[in-house]
Amino acid sequence: MLDALFTSDVLYHAARECAIEAVEEGADAYTAALKLITEVSGNSNLPMTSGEVVSLAEKASQGVQAELLDLAS
Repeated sequence: MLDALFTSDVLYHAARECAIEAVEEGADAYTAALKLITEVSGNSNLPMTSGEVVSLAEKASQGVQAELLDLAS
């Protein structure tokens, strides 16, 4: 259980960074985060339902645009 929580947390942070990079390049944060999470969860020992994948992608991409605008000002 602890391993799954740790892996999920690491995956969240990786997806968050991916979302930030996507926005910086003019792409969609949610789509980038969703793609990364889907690829990683499909190729690892972290079984995730589609609902969990979507939820984590939403969480990782939430507020990225506003955060980057705040940093720029």
